[in-house]
Amino acid sequence: MAKARSTANLGQMDKAVSLIRKAIADASSLPPDSRNLLFARATAAGFDCDQGKLKACRQGYIRVLARQRSALGDTDPDTEVSMLGLAYADTNLAHFADAQDLYKNVVRRYRKQYGEGNSRTLNAINGLAVSYLQSKHYAEAEALLRPALKQAEKVFGPNHPITLSMSSNLGGAIRQQPGRNAEALPYFRHALKAAQELSGEDSERTVYGHINLALLLRDAGDLAGAERQARTAVAHSTRALGANSPYRAMVLDKLASILIRERKYREAHTMLDKAWHIFATHKSFGPDHPEVQAVIG
Repeated sequence: MAKARSTANLGQMDKAVSLIRKAIADASSLPPDSRNLLFARATAAGFDCDQGKLKACRQGYIRVLARQRSALGDTDPDTEVSMLGLAYADTNLAHFADAQDLYKNVVRRYRKQYGEGNSRTLNAINGLAVSYLQSKHYAEAEALLRPALKQAEKVFGPNHPITLSMSSNLGGAIRQQPGRNAEALPYFRHALKAAQELSGEDSERTVYGHINLALLLRDAGDLAGAERQARTAVAHSTRALGANSPYRAMVLDKLASILIRERKYREAHTMLDKAWHIFATHKSFGPDHPEVQAVIG
């Protein structure tokens, strides 16, 4: 199972999925509630999320979490990790209330178990903040992230992946509140520069860094600058996210939003068509999902 996870971290998802399927098959002779078998099934659910198969991911976590709670207990580390996985899937499927309940539960436990500055606690806080951002509770996200970012900077330094993710998300929370674009800009510029230096242009973190900065520049009225950043994000989105990833569709949609403001309607229509095609053919996104609604609108 460790080999499957390390293979996934290298971006070799097909091989990683094959490895975890073999691990599940090898463990099938074990009792259905054995820790190893449950861990393998939870890992498989996580791989579904990594591939954008959010509905399959959610159902996988629901099934394995029920067994983990029964066999291992709510406070077992494996159970808590599955709760975070389910919360991630719920957030991306717009089940925000369910996601936030799960995140809050784990954050409370991790604070008690590990303290405020532990990576587990900070990652769980960041997940809850993302759920707040996606559900448009921007002030709540900011209030959560400000002290957590200070902890991350203190423990890990300014360029650690946890710190950079929190910095970008805090910038997003600030940007979405009226009149605060200038205040958000340093967070986005730092997150993008560090992502470029650490991961290169063809990375998920860098693509999101470009698109976040593009949206800030769009809202600040710098449409030319916004377009440059968004085009860079799109140019690297296939390698970083996958050609048919719903997350790539979101990047295309953001570029379209900038082109519309520039009155480049024909190209904007092309981008929206591409985004819609990805969403429409992806099992995890239906017409009621907020990202799909944005494209329809």
